[in-house]
Amino acid sequence: MRLRPSGNSGPLPSSYESFLKYHRESAWTWEHMALSRARIILAGDHFRDDLEDAILSILTAPRDSDTLLRDVASMRARIERDRKSSGDWDIKNRRGGLVDIEFIAQYLQLRYGAAQPGILSPNTTEALIRLKDAGILESGAAESLISAMHLWRNVQGVLRLSVGDDFDEASASSDTRAMLARGCKMKDYETLKQTVSENAARCYEIFCKLIEGPAGKMEPRET
Repeated sequence: MRLRPSGNSGPLPSSYESFLKYHRESAWTWEHMALSRARIILAGDHFRDDLEDAILSILTAPRDSDTLLRDVASMRARIERDRKSSGDWDIKNRRGGLVDIEFIAQYLQLRYGAAQPGILSPNTTEALIRLKDAGILESGAAESLISAMHLWRNVQGVLRLSVGDDFDEASASSDTRAMLARGCKMKDYETLKQTVSENAARCYEIFCKLIEGPAGKMEPRET
C-alpha cells in the first residue's frame, strides 16, 4: 500500500482514469519498475482487457535511455545506502542478490519494451528468458542470472521456514547449517556458502556491466 500514488497520504482505491493519468504524467521511474511486476488478481473480462492494455501502454512508452539508466542506478544506490545488506545471507539486498537481478530485468524491459513488447513479463525469471531470446541479454549472462534466481529463492525459502530472515552464521549450530545445505540441495554447508558467494559475484558483475558502470561514466545531470 505504501507504493500507491501519493504514498501514504493517497486514497487506497484509484479510478481507472486516475491510474492512467498518474502513470503517464507523474510517476517516477521506480514506479514503472514496480509496475512491470503488476498482476491483475480479479477483474471482469472487459475491465481486465482494458487494464492489461493500459499497463502495456505505460511500460512500452518511449523513454529517454540515459534518464532511465541514471534513475535505475540512483535507486539501487539509495537502497544500498538506506537498506544496507545485513550480511552474506541477506539474499535480497546483498550485492548480486535478488534486488540486483530484479533491477536488471526491470531496466531492460523498460528500455527495450517500446520496440519489443514481447519481452515483458511480471515474472523476473520469465522476463530474463524473454530478454535472452530477444537478443537483448547475452545468453551466458541470462543463464547466470536465472540460475542465481533459483538459488536465491531456494535459500530465502529455507531460511524463512526455519530460522527467519535474521540468519546469524556465527551463532548457527552445525545442525542448522546442515539443514540449510540439505534444503538447498548442496552436499554440505561450505559448498553452499561458496556457491552463494560465486553466484553473487557473477550477478553483481553483470549489474555493473549493464547499469552501475555505464551510469557512473555519464555526465552529471544539468541543474
